Amino acid sequence: MEVASQPFCYLSEIRPKHVRAWRQAIANAGEGIFTVFVAGQAEYFLGSADLSLHFSGYTRWFDSSRMRVIPHPWSSAERPDETAIEWADKPSLHVGFMGSTYEGSRAGQIVNRAPGAVRDWVLTGHHLRSADLYAAALTARLPLTYAGTFVRSRTMAAMRKTPLAKGGEFRCEARNGFGGTAAEIAAYAEHLVWSTYVLCPRGIENYSFRLYEALRFGRVPVIIDTDMVLPPDVDWPKVALIVPFGELDRLPEIISADWKVRSASAFRERQALARAAAASLDSGQWLERVASEIARRAVSKGAVARRFGEQLAPALG
Repeated sequence: MEVASQPFCYLSEIRPKHVRAWRQAIANAGEGIFTVFVAGQAEYFLGSADLSLHFSGYTRWFDSSRMRVIPHPWSSAERPDETAIEWADKPSLHVGFMGSTYEGSRAGQIVNRAPGAVRDWVLTGHHLRSADLYAAALTARLPLTYAGTFVRSRTMAAMRKTPLAKGGEFRCEARNGFGGTAAEIAAYAEHLVWSTYVLCPRGIENYSFRLYEALRFGRVPVIIDTDMVLPPDVDWPKVALIVPFGELDRLPEIISADWKVRSASAFRERQALARAAAASLDSGQWLERVASEIARRAVSKGAVARRFGEQLAPALG
């Protein structure tokens, strides 16, 4: 197996030269080589690779033959003692968010005030379909990187506008950044323990890693569905509350209604499913599935790829 890597750069710093280098690396692989493009946190989609792995995707143009959305279960917040997170009775109606709200994002504000067609264009990621044009736009200093963050600021606005059911509490702890200090990690873990529902609106990418942290802490992720493609490794409707973007203004009402209809035993069952899902992700089974698919498809592509597949197969057991 051969790995071609490029120097690290932040999403906002990617330029056409980087995209050209990626395309050239794929082109240089030659026939009979199965190529995989791993974009990391960058939402770049190159159609020239046989398969691309991403943490987020858009349903309206997701190509299941060439794209895979994988989970992002890594976190600096370690799960506390079981007694601290386990629900013995029905939990309180606590809705929490800690992190960057992007309420000061100029790009997000512009999109939020734009006509509905523009917001839909951003929400469905159409500005990302061409990596070359997107990189050129960043070179021209067009702030497209933060265009989709208006969803997060609108989520906070919706929660502040309408109160939760009687006795419910919404806690938004805005942060401008995360330095990874012990105090910050402890505060975040404490926030997750307090929360029953964890708001998980998208940020720069079309997902939030809070999805996986909420599962790890046995909490209910509240997913604002912005044309998201979610990893198939979790039964999301069972462990999360999924709210279409079009119903965002009703978010407090929807959360309150979900809380009211669920008994203590229903919450405990949901928590058990969330923790089981987190344990499954931690086991790496999803990674084995992806690696097996790469090996299988590499074998089917040709003799050169078959050597790669045969070497990979024993490692997968």
